Amino acid sequence: MNKFQYLEVSGTNYNMGRMIGDAMSKRLHDHLIYVHDLYATKLSKENLHKSISALYAKVETYFPQYLDELKGMADGSGLSINDIFMINSEESLISYCKGLQKKEPSKCTTFAFKCDDGMFLGHDEDWAPGYESKLFIVKGNPDKGPSFLALNYIGSVAGTSVCLNSNGIAFSGNSILYGAKEGVPKSIILRNQADSKDLPDFERRARSIHGAIPNHSMAIDLTGKIVSIETSLDKESSHWCEKYYGHTNSPIHESMAHLETRELVSSDRRLATLNRLLNSGNLSEELAYQILKSHHDQEFPICVHAKDNNYDATQTIASTLVNLREMTMSIAIGNPCKSEYNTYKL
Repeated sequence: MNKFQYLEVSGTNYNMGRMIGDAMSKRLHDHLIYVHDLYATKLSKENLHKSISALYAKVETYFPQYLDELKGMADGSGLSINDIFMINSEESLISYCKGLQKKEPSKCTTFAFKCDDGMFLGHDEDWAPGYESKLFIVKGNPDKGPSFLALNYIGSVAGTSVCLNSNGIAFSGNSILYGAKEGVPKSIILRNQADSKDLPDFERRARSIHGAIPNHSMAIDLTGKIVSIETSLDKESSHWCEKYYGHTNSPIHESMAHLETRELVSSDRRLATLNRLLNSGNLSEELAYQILKSHHDQEFPICVHAKDNNYDATQTIASTLVNLREMTMSIAIGNPCKSEYNTYKL
């Protein structure tokens, strides 16, 4: 596989979800088996069902339109809405049930900058080895709200990795810190951000107090303005800047950094590499690709190669560069140091 599956959907939230479910029915059925096996090793059935009910109720209250997308996905695939919701909410459910986190969340590197070549957002998606097979690309043209182009996890609403919308906003969202509460799954929070009208609206949506787990979101617009939002379970912080910004998924805002009590060697080392490259004074599209493929720090590279082949290991499973001037998204499957990028236009 050298390309992710690509879909185009349109219409109401329900119709878009149904089109995705229909096109991905077999993959969703296969993934459901995997998810059941995964949860069986981490959660009791009682805890799982209670957690699904709690998180489902929050989505039903605050974001019924995105629940409609999941219902459409369920009907299109032939799975139940509970099964689709469970797949959609994987990360939030596991954290909510037991607070399970990797000892060190050495996952994902994100940056944005403005230069003569344009405005760019780069993101290396780091998750469990093998999850390359659980991603897809969707271009959506909803009846209401902006069109979007997004890299997503299967069974999830749009925006779970990287997203570009027709209002000229590119963003990525990633987990930080640890812990969970009864709230809206992160995937739904990100889907809401995909409907942003502008960066202030994006900031408002990202600073949701209803999230089930902590999160970081970064966005850049067509003017080159950048906003980074870090949220814990009970606190939010925004950082606005121009020119460039980088993040490696541990809190770095002045009011948030103290909340992280773990020693995050990988995150710190990747951030050091990222900032060194961003501070080089040579911002360009070429540099963006160099960052995404970087092995400058061979022990803790930005382009992460798994040391083990289990769920708690980390691997770069996709690499994305958004070019806002061209309104394109270039995506490589797996490690970008070994893969070619394919370009998609919104």
